[in-house]
Amino acid sequence: MVLLGIVRIPSLAWVLAWVVACSVACGGSTFTTAGAGDDGGTASSSGGSADSGGSSGEAGGDDDSGGSPDAVPGGEGGSGEAGGGEGGSGEAGSVEGGPGLAIQCGPQTQCSGATPVCCLGAAGASCAHAECGCETQLECTSDLDCQLPTALCCIDQRQDATCAAGHFAAKCAAACLNGASHLCDPNSQKIQCAPGAQCSNDQSDLQNVGLPAFPGYGVCK
Repeated sequence: MVLLGIVRIPSLAWVLAWVVACSVACGGSTFTTAGAGDDGGTASSSGGSADSGGSSGEAGGDDDSGGSPDAVPGGEGGSGEAGGGEGGSGEAGSVEGGPGLAIQCGPQTQCSGATPVCCLGAAGASCAHAECGCETQLECTSDLDCQLPTALCCIDQRQDATCAAGHFAAKCAAACLNGASHLCDPNSQKIQCAPGAQCSNDQSDLQNVGLPAFPGYGVCK
């Protein structure tokens, strides 16, 4: 019996040693699996980084497709609208009559360009560059030949370098002062004379300001 117990003890010790060895081996596998899990986690993190990079790429795509190119046409549109403003200015600049139009000088003559001044004398009508001597001198015949700020055509008798004795001369002015008469076009529908006055084409009224009888000449009376 004693011998049998001695034989059993080593057998039991061997079994215990085998169990411990198996436990150690299984534990190592567990740790290895966990390590693989860690590696997997790292791969997942890397994948997450790739995803983040993809998001960044998408954001960059949004930036590329965004505002700058679209803003340029918008700016051009604004400039186009500025061009429309310029068109408005052109309309504001347009007026009826004004400098540059031909001055009616008697029944058959018109003065413009390099000789814009109408000269009316005993010999008839002619055009001059600036002065008419002692003949009636017309730089305008009505308000239609003027524009702001000198929108009125005024005629009076004056002395100048070419006529010391004085002669009638008409020019555009801001107001007809010091006895100057206001010339007008009797054929125009535009109101030219001050309230209460009319555009007279009467021969005597025209002669009073040095003008010949002509259907296109008038004086506000």
